[in-house]
Amino acid sequence: MRYAAPTSSMVWRGEDLGRRTDWIRPLSEAALAELDEALRLVQRRGLRWREIRKPDFPLPGLSAELAQVSRDLEWGRGLVLLRGLPVERYSEDELHSIWWGIGTHLGTAVYQNAHGEFIGAVRDEARLCGQVIEPGVPRSEGLTSRARARSSSALRWHTDRCDVVGLLCVRAAPARGISRVVSAPAVSNAILERRPDLHALLCADYYRSRQGEEAGGKRPYYALPVFAMREDRFTTQYSRTFVEAAQRIPEVPRLTAEQNAALDLLAAVCDEFGYEMELGLGTCSS
Repeated sequence: MRYAAPTSSMVWRGEDLGRRTDWIRPLSEAALAELDEALRLVQRRGLRWREIRKPDFPLPGLSAELAQVSRDLEWGRGLVLLRGLPVERYSEDELHSIWWGIGTHLGTAVYQNAHGEFIGAVRDEARLCGQVIEPGVPRSEGLTSRARARSSSALRWHTDRCDVVGLLCVRAAPARGISRVVSAPAVSNAILERRPDLHALLCADYYRSRQGEEAGGKRPYYALPVFAMREDRFTTQYSRTFVEAAQRIPEVPRLTAEQNAALDLLAAVCDEFGYEMELGLGTCSS
């Protein structure tokens, strides 16, 4: 069975996304004025960004648009681009308040990792902290999982451990800075058509390491399928880096050649179906 109908809006290819603009929402002058007023309101009350709740950050007009954004994320393409936030106008602390305030209209914030981060700065921490990579070794190798995500190295396809993740471009990278997105239901459907045997493996458990990034549990690993249905809804969780890290734990079962082949096919279909974009200043993606 398919996890999503081929005509569903959540099933798309990068080439289709590149031809459309209905997933891009420019912020109007009225919306920007509301954000400014909400920011001034929390500043007058002396609220720090983590103390802000939805009633503290009223957005009378923009809230309706954000409600539609929430529906698009949950039931539509799963991707929305907000464009036009004048980031140069604000301090870093003010941007934290604005970004957090927008988020309160979309859902409930959860920690990103075991360090207790709600908002993280994506920059080349491998360089900033002086980590040295051996000559000839790809930059993504030899880094801790946290430093790998905060470096100039390329990241493999993965999902974050939450329902929605948001990115706000505050300063553009001098080079590269490319983001890639893909429709997981479309990838699942394609694998089911091409290799139902490998699709069945992706619906079974793969062991992952917690990598020091996830709190809880008595063991440093856990098992979870890549594709699954929960309450009649498609869900996915994938990070080959965490799967490979679990293979270094003695009690974790070894990956079979077929399981590795399934992960190879998953990455290949993601490359085929994915969409590549460069986030400009003031661009917000969720």
